[in-house]
Amino acid sequence: MIPMFLGLTFANFIMLGTVFVLGVTARDQSALSLHVLVAVGAGLMTTLAHCAVFTYFMGTTKWLGAATDKGGLDEQQFVEAPSGRKKRSLFIVMTAIMITMLTMFGGAATDTIAWWPAGVHMVLGIATLVVNVVCAVLEYQLIRAQGGTMDKALEILNATPGLRVETKQKNELQETTA
Repeated sequence: MIPMFLGLTFANFIMLGTVFVLGVTARDQSALSLHVLVAVGAGLMTTLAHCAVFTYFMGTTKWLGAATDKGGLDEQQFVEAPSGRKKRSLFIVMTAIMITMLTMFGGAATDTIAWWPAGVHMVLGIATLVVNVVCAVLEYQLIRAQGGTMDKALEILNATPGLRVETKQKNELQETTA
């Protein structure tokens, strides 16, 4: 998950940064139109990147619950802790998505409401960049912790007589070395 997370996060930051630069440097209507177009893409990219993180936690939490049932693992460590990480990830994901959408709405208000100050949209844009960076760092920490829990579960399950759990990566590795 880490390589996919880093790729999506990098793409998200590139899109958000591009939108910000386009917005700050736009001087005519065609530049503003490009800013709006790229902003819509950035909003979609933000949603994709963060929803992928939450999807990871949904899947791994479910897998750890099944592994706990099958292998008789400690529920506190392998069910409750991952569920807590999933709940925290939802809050983080929604924070990043909501600030990004709020910024997009602020930009639309700047374009359509005469009394709406453009400075509000600029402040929201800066906040979007900062919040997305903080959320990405928090998501990374949660993903690392969840991956560690999954590794521990696999180690315990594979050491249990009569139980053997292999990941797709291990199968591919065994096929290439055989």
